[in-house]
Amino acid sequence: MNIILKFVLRNIKEKKLRTFLVVISIMASTALFFAANGIASTLKEAQINIAKSAFGSAEIMITAGQESPSPYFLSNKAQIYKDKLDYIVEEMNVNGQYSYNIDEVIPVQLTGIDYNDLESMNPLKFIDSLSINLFQGNKIIISKKSSDKYNIKLGDKLKLNFSNNNQIFTVAGIVESDGIFKTEDKTILAIIPKSTAQQLNDARGMASTIYLKTKNPSDTDNLIKQLTDSYKNYNVKPTIDMDEINENTKSTSTAFMAMLIIVLTMSVFIIYTVFKVIIIERLPIIGTFRSIGATKFMTDSVLICESIIYGIIGGIIGIVVGIGIVKLAAIGLSSQAGGIDININYSTNQIAIAFIFAVSVSTFSAIIPIIKVSKLSVKDVVLNTIDTVQRKKIWKFILALVLILIALILPRLSIKGGIAILLDLIGMVIGTIGVVIIVPYFTRLFVIILEKLYALIFRNEGILAAKNLRNNKNILNNISLLTIGISALFMLNIVSFSLGKELVKAYEISKCDVFISSNGGVLNNDILSRVRNTDGISEAAGMYSANSTKIEDTNSNIMGIYGYNPKYFNDFMNVNFLQNRDNVLKNLYDNREIVITESVRQSLNLNIGDVITLKTANGDRDYKISGTFSTLMYNGSMAIVSEKYLKQDFKLNQYGSIFAATNKDPDEVADNLSKQFKGNQINAISWRSMEEQNAKQINQMLMIIKIFPVVSLVIGAFGVLNNFIISFMERKRQLAVLASVGMSKIQTIKMLFIEAFSVGIIGAVMGIFGGLISTYIMPFVLKSANFPMPVHYEAQIFITCLILGMIITLISSIIPALKSSKLNIIEAIKYE
Repeated sequence: MNIILKFVLRNIKEKKLRTFLVVISIMASTALFFAANGIASTLKEAQINIAKSAFGSAEIMITAGQESPSPYFLSNKAQIYKDKLDYIVEEMNVNGQYSYNIDEVIPVQLTGIDYNDLESMNPLKFIDSLSINLFQGNKIIISKKSSDKYNIKLGDKLKLNFSNNNQIFTVAGIVESDGIFKTEDKTILAIIPKSTAQQLNDARGMASTIYLKTKNPSDTDNLIKQLTDSYKNYNVKPTIDMDEINENTKSTSTAFMAMLIIVLTMSVFIIYTVFKVIIIERLPIIGTFRSIGATKFMTDSVLICESIIYGIIGGIIGIVVGIGIVKLAAIGLSSQAGGIDININYSTNQIAIAFIFAVSVSTFSAIIPIIKVSKLSVKDVVLNTIDTVQRKKIWKFILALVLILIALILPRLSIKGGIAILLDLIGMVIGTIGVVIIVPYFTRLFVIILEKLYALIFRNEGILAAKNLRNNKNILNNISLLTIGISALFMLNIVSFSLGKELVKAYEISKCDVFISSNGGVLNNDILSRVRNTDGISEAAGMYSANSTKIEDTNSNIMGIYGYNPKYFNDFMNVNFLQNRDNVLKNLYDNREIVITESVRQSLNLNIGDVITLKTANGDRDYKISGTFSTLMYNGSMAIVSEKYLKQDFKLNQYGSIFAATNKDPDEVADNLSKQFKGNQINAISWRSMEEQNAKQINQMLMIIKIFPVVSLVIGAFGVLNNFIISFMERKRQLAVLASVGMSKIQTIKMLFIEAFSVGIIGAVMGIFGGLISTYIMPFVLKSANFPMPVHYEAQIFITCLILGMIITLISSIIPALKSSKLNIIEAIKYE
């Protein structure tokens, strides 16, 4: 046993390319597996920490919603349960502005709270303070970050603007940029006395948010139900809502799992083919060991041990790389969140599971060839009677067709939620396996075409090259590797291209050039009139809207509802209606009708003519579905209703936004509007800039994901190189015979390059075929992750994949070609 083990370890050390190929395959799969779990847990931990920083020890919060009769309310109903509570903290939020200089106005978000309540719920870390115990009147507490950034010192007077009402505040404290101030970025966060905030909002004795902490945490869920009944039409929820956090991290986890499946498929296939080569190479030695008394179990155990060693090495490196990926993701998330420190989060259990995963992948991938050799007799093993010719098996062709059919059917099953995503991903795997199984059959078809084509172009060398493709397992393995790698690359590039195209289309829903919104200010007719009179504005219209509207008897919200007014709607909105536009809009203004996006209709399994009930400020209101449209705006969760009913049902007394058309550069006009309204808490931005900012965020999200198809293709390229070298070694005798009958070295090299070129074409075509199956399934995956998006194809991606396949194989064939030029005919003819 020791002799066999030493032999295996020596081979692992000597066969560096093979060891590298197996280890990097396991490493990539393990790294992605670890990263998928690590990033999900890091995201969750980051959101939990941000919530804890903002809400301290509070467990329940009550806020006004879209259907609430007023943004402010009393705490008297919560006081009923005070025996079960450690505290009830009232908060009043106010938005203002700070004129830092002539050109720069900074938005300010003020939290009005009693100092003692704040100390109970979320204590501050003071750097310096001034009579902080007498926290009343126009005193203000700011963070060190704001103090340093805007050069504000303790005792300074701050002039803040509240809808043209200027107030002077004295800086009474400067605190660490933690807790409430942790998420501070471009907006100044500050704390003022609650009574002062109530006066500013003209809401004495009331609160905009109430925080509660139970004496017994087990009472939390029951108390939320009781408070929900007490505060009807208000939002009562836990400060840390794990359901919401899990929903927020689902799309990221789904993307990584999809990439994991692709890389894992590639890795398993590479390890499987490498172990087949290892076993073929070692058959004579295994036969020798078997002939002198080694049992099948002993030789099988040694081979399994070898796969475990690969798994251990690849697992350790993969976990280290996975931690690095999680750190990179945390840096990216931190920059998106305004520089908030996000600590990476992973547990010892996650490391252990990733390590077990690595060993399992290696062992599972190697077990089939090990079992096959275990069934051979000692005679077959000693004589090495395993060939590299692919036998025709019609049942495999039928199996491949069945798998592809299942892959196409699975996503269409009427299943929702996490199970739907799982089935969709399983469909992608099954489809890829089906395409790989069908490779030999398509290769034969290609060979028939290429033989005739090459006879005209490359003559005899081309005919030989085409014939060599038929039934050679190593060459078929190369085609399969390219198929998997190019399939992944094709799918992700198509998704990226589609996302970019849909993003442009999403912003095409509006014809406006400048978008004006409120940051605590009032968007009324006076503001609209001033916008219209601004230089560079050709036309402007106020748009009423409602956000996050609950649909009764469902767990769904419509994220954005816009009001339809025939006077100006068509001038500023370019909606892609899926039915006749005139028929959809003709009765919309005068009736309680609603036009919803197709994705909302499908997710709720509704039809045109059905009635949905919306929770509004005036209670539940029924709306009849009169049509549908398509857009990715609001992630496809959008609707249009009559403006007059929107105002009436949701008690809207100001515009949600103002859309403006310009006859000058939109960015210049937006800057002028921002300066004009700097004291009114109103923002203006060009529609073009909004689109660019959104595109930048999406590209950052895709950046890490795009790495993995490239990694899988690089791994596949090493696999192709390995198989070409093995194929050359196995064909030394054949090449020597050809040389002995007159084939020159140049002709041999030409033949090998034509073979590689052909493998690249076939692998790329099969990869595109596999990619088409994956891209067919991807919209179902995105839809299940609440991000519906159609797929668009681009000719350039098809051409790039074809060229890439040929480049990979041609580069990989250089080493075998060079070796062939140095081939010794006599030695090669004797080679076994």
